[in-house]
Amino acid sequence: MIVVASVYHTGTNFIFQHLLKGMTQVGIAPDSKYVKGLPRNSFARIHCDLSQHVYLQWWLLRCLCVVPMRHPVSVAESWKARGRDLANLAIQWNILKTEVDPYEPMYLPIDSPDRMNWLDTISRNIDRELQTDWPVVMSCNKSATLTETEREAVVEVMDDGFFDRFGYEE
Repeated sequence: MIVVASVYHTGTNFIFQHLLKGMTQVGIAPDSKYVKGLPRNSFARIHCDLSQHVYLQWWLLRCLCVVPMRHPVSVAESWKARGRDLANLAIQWNILKTEVDPYEPMYLPIDSPDRMNWLDTISRNIDRELQTDWPVVMSCNKSATLTETEREAVVEVMDDGFFDRFGYEE
């Protein structure tokens, strides 16, 4: 059983389309039927937002966790294009850093040329052969230009060094 924990617009749907084909998605609310064990060959999807984070620890304690990543500026541009509040994006990054990262999830930076190294780790852990047979994804279909103030806010989120391991620079 795999849980995909993500910040909106970092590549959640991309993970489903390219890596979890043939697996069954289950709901995120813990269910009494899971007392006998979590379903094999299945996954749960949970976003690092305030409405779903109540379930995060339950899943993180029981499942392998995969986290899709994209450069924070690209994610912010995607949020802005969709009219989402960038203050909530900062909250989601914080939840990822403080509540998911301590569980040592398997990250997949889908926009990194080094993504195969990250994917190899996931392959070994889920015992499933995975390949990066997709082009490096630099942006989504929908993006908007950030103002200088918005860009500075994203850079501030990046200042703690969390994103360095993915090769993301300001």
